[in-house]
Amino acid sequence: MDWLRQMSIFSDLSDQELDKIANIVHARKFPRDTFVFHEGDEREAVYFVRSGIVKVSKLDEDGREQIVSFLQSGDMFPHVGFFDDAPYPGTAQTIEASELAAIPIREFEHLLLQQPKIFLKVTRVLGRKILELQQKLQDVTIQNAYDRIVHALLHLCKQNGLKVENGFVLSFRLTNRELANMIGTSRETVNRVLNDLRKQGSVDFVTEGIWVSDQLIKNQDY
Repeated sequence: MDWLRQMSIFSDLSDQELDKIANIVHARKFPRDTFVFHEGDEREAVYFVRSGIVKVSKLDEDGREQIVSFLQSGDMFPHVGFFDDAPYPGTAQTIEASELAAIPIREFEHLLLQQPKIFLKVTRVLGRKILELQQKLQDVTIQNAYDRIVHALLHLCKQNGLKVENGFVLSFRLTNRELANMIGTSRETVNRVLNDLRKQGSVDFVTEGIWVSDQLIKNQDY
């Protein structure tokens, strides 16, 4: 039950309330590069990452992949998973072997009807999540390509980075195309900016992944 408390959506629940949630949770393991669900599939469950990394993406009007986020332990997806019958708004795919916890939507809604206190606590947390997503969207729309790339790297460091001497390493596979899709720019632009950052000594490509310097983080006041 301890891992449930680490999920932000359940952080305000009591032990007794968490017990009720635990009774409807289904643990699932997914190998690397496995689709959890596709955009447009019927929404049957909401997932929580217990271990591993999951990429969430959407297709734009031209059919190109737009990466929404990379999720790790403690994250929930999709954020709008409860309270409506709409299909999955994006595609979820594991970047590395992952263990997920699935909560069937119908079982969860039935529980909330029986436990209004849980409903109030959960919706309060979801409200905060929506504000965070709105801020992320605002940040993307007001920045140029260079700033968006740097911000994306720093965000990934904060969420998924491994602290090493003088910086962080993004230890999961991340291609320039995926980074471009994440911030809505071209792969050529990402190549150019990363090369500039590498010449400055702010990033480097190491065996484990992408290294990002502490100095870059400090300069961006992140």
